[in-house]
Amino acid sequence: MLRLVPAHVQRIAAAVLVLESVLLRDQTLLCSWSPLASSGTALVFSGSAGAGQGCSLGTWGCALGAGPQRKMLQASGYSLVLSLQLLLLTYDLFVNSFSELLRSAPVIQLVLFIIQDIAILFNIIVIFLLFFNTFVFQAGLVSLLFHKFKGTIVLTAVYFALSIALHVWVMNLRWKDSNRFVWTDGLQTLFVFQRLAAVFYCYFYKRTAVRLGDPRLYQDSVWLRKEFTQVRR
Repeated sequence: MLRLVPAHVQRIAAAVLVLESVLLRDQTLLCSWSPLASSGTALVFSGSAGAGQGCSLGTWGCALGAGPQRKMLQASGYSLVLSLQLLLLTYDLFVNSFSELLRSAPVIQLVLFIIQDIAILFNIIVIFLLFFNTFVFQAGLVSLLFHKFKGTIVLTAVYFALSIALHVWVMNLRWKDSNRFVWTDGLQTLFVFQRLAAVFYCYFYKRTAVRLGDPRLYQDSVWLRKEFTQVRR
């Protein structure tokens, strides 16, 4: 029977079998086109049996072949990240509350300010890493994430800038003579705005950190489709 089949057809069939075995072993995503119930065309990804996770976003469909357990943030890992974020927020609140008591020791105050600025920057990095881990981001719906959390992103950036400006200004005025009165009108204004921004920063950042633990952000759901539709409008 094999002799009746041309040699090049046999080679193609052998290559297909080898490729199929590799795909099944590695659970690589296979891509196929299929129409949705609604109008438009959907790009549907499917993995090995039982591993695929289908979804439909607007008029497009996509899926991650490893299933939700591969993409969802583990509960233990999320608890650790959340604890770290709350610890950094607590340190920020501590410095804002008691740093003025150390004005007679400018070196210690400078160290506290530097650690505070690094903590704010680290919180920004952590929140973006959590964004990158969501199903929404990996599906390419960055605009949806920005629409939901743009307030926290902008407020954190503004607070970071205000904190650096205040710390630099205070240390420049106090470094040589820490006991003299340095509260100019401009410094008082910057101090008030920085402290007000700190209150909103702690509230919105903590709320965002808790909301990023929502399992709906790590898998396809009806809620995600509705949110995507509202953003597109």
